Amino acid sequence: INNNIIINNDYLDLLKVFKNLSVNPDYLDIQVLMLSKLAAEKSRNLNEDTKWFTDTLSSLKEGFHDLFKDFDVNANKVIKMSFFKPDFVLFYAKLLIKYSLLSGVQSILKLKKDFAFIQNNDEAITYSGMKLDLC
Repeated sequence: INNNIIINNDYLDLLKVFKNLSVNPDYLDIQVLMLSKLAAEKSRNLNEDTKWFTDTLSSLKEGFHDLFKDFDVNANKVIKMSFFKPDFVLFYAKLLIKYSLLSGVQSILKLKKDFAFIQNNDEAITYSGMKLDLC
């Protein structure tokens, strides 16, 4: 797509997110996304990064939105496949039992809502994870 846009830091960061997700599909593993989400929430950057991602993406021309939708469909397929990995199934079963015993149905519904949020915001979560200083 040739749109003659001026590349600024926001666009460069957006390209880095998509490059990282394309080159390292392990970032789309549900367990990695969950950990990145928790770390971003703890650093209080997730809401800001989600807004940044949405604003930056919406500032691009229409042709980019179609490319993003195609990318997002494929990324969601990878995320859904990671739900069926044996280590995640075991992890999820433990979580399900723990939360159902401790807090009941409400916590299970919250966990389901968190998974939906992760799947819908995987790019922003990855961006937050990229910015974290883990040292």
